[in-house]
Amino acid sequence: MKPKEIIKSAFRERETCDAVYLFVLQIVNYLVPIIVTPYLMSVLGAAGYGLYGFSFSVIQYCLLLVDFGFNMSSTKRIASTKTKEERSKVFTCVVAAKTILLIITFFLLCLITQIRPLQDYKYPILCFIPMLISNTYTFFWLFQGSGKIRVLSVINTMSKILVLPLTFIFVKSSKDICVAIILQSAVYCIACLVSNFYLIKSKIVGFVRVKKTEILNEFRDSMPLFTSTAATTIYTQLFTIVLGFTSSKEIVGCYSASERIMRALCFMLYTPITQSFFPKVASIASVNRKKAAEYLKHILFLVLFLMSVLGVVLFWGSDLAVKYFNGYVQLPILLKLMSPIPIAIGCGAVLGQMGLIALGDHKSKIDFRNTYILVAPISLVCVFFMSHLFGVYGITISLAITEYIVFFLMGYHYKVSKRRLLCC
Repeated sequence: MKPKEIIKSAFRERETCDAVYLFVLQIVNYLVPIIVTPYLMSVLGAAGYGLYGFSFSVIQYCLLLVDFGFNMSSTKRIASTKTKEERSKVFTCVVAAKTILLIITFFLLCLITQIRPLQDYKYPILCFIPMLISNTYTFFWLFQGSGKIRVLSVINTMSKILVLPLTFIFVKSSKDICVAIILQSAVYCIACLVSNFYLIKSKIVGFVRVKKTEILNEFRDSMPLFTSTAATTIYTQLFTIVLGFTSSKEIVGCYSASERIMRALCFMLYTPITQSFFPKVASIASVNRKKAAEYLKHILFLVLFLMSVLGVVLFWGSDLAVKYFNGYVQLPILLKLMSPIPIAIGCGAVLGQMGLIALGDHKSKIDFRNTYILVAPISLVCVFFMSHLFGVYGITISLAITEYIVFFLMGYHYKVSKRRLLCC
């Protein structure tokens, strides 16, 4: 087949069209926050943005507990269902499980905000609660697993376009930090309401009677993924929290801003690919794992190329950042140190989420979980040692080291898993 025909054939596939479609949406989806973020950095100042970044890291742990790995495990289960009744049973069990976790999270959050060192962060943390509730009931996993991720992407994009520009109107000084957080949470609230209205109208799923044992089975099925995701969040969000206890709010603001810029650009490129192709890889793997492995190889090369370009942009564009962000002195150096990280994040995620979860079996899930369980304590030792020697720069280097360890371990486990599964 000629190259021209291969390209035409690729773009006739629904998943490729979805990826291109979602890529355009993701540009808009991330462009609005990227425009708003510099404004917040300028208006709130490094100290105010430090409060924002620290509080956001705390709420990520809450989101982690409520999600409990369902975004991956339930996506795969929904993608493999054949009837509305099967989808509805999975849907009801997961919603019940997430509601239980949400109640537990509220209780823990009330306790956390009473800790004396966190009193300055108390109200910013509490202002993130609407985001937590809305994220619980937006059902990303259902839309992705049922092949309707385009719908949710449009809803999320329109919500950000409608709400986030209000930041320029209502956030005028560092005193308006809670207003800024509430506006960001409002994006999730609108997306939650609209997506639920769509589900009611389209009647994709419904609530059905389920047994307690079926809900418990959802917890058991997601536990390996939750453990691995928990370990990931520990080493990503903990870096900001360590800075919150050991450094000034200004330094926390610089680190939070640089990591937010890096990850926003990284996920803007990577997220459309994983959202579109994860169900496809899982579906192919259920029939022919060898074909799924070949399919995955092309996705990996695409992500490697995109993340490499992003790394170059971050490195050479970092010097421009200081011209626009007064008070963020460390920002250019931090962005340079972070420039190699997108390759590890993107390729590690492809090998882990698609290679070990979508393409693999139960043992592959265990390998996926064990990777993060192994890396988490290594990152803890590294961050405390490096932060003591080099401060915020040591923490940034620790982040890069940690992400590359994850990348190499995911590659190793995927290679072993593929050899084992394809020989069966």
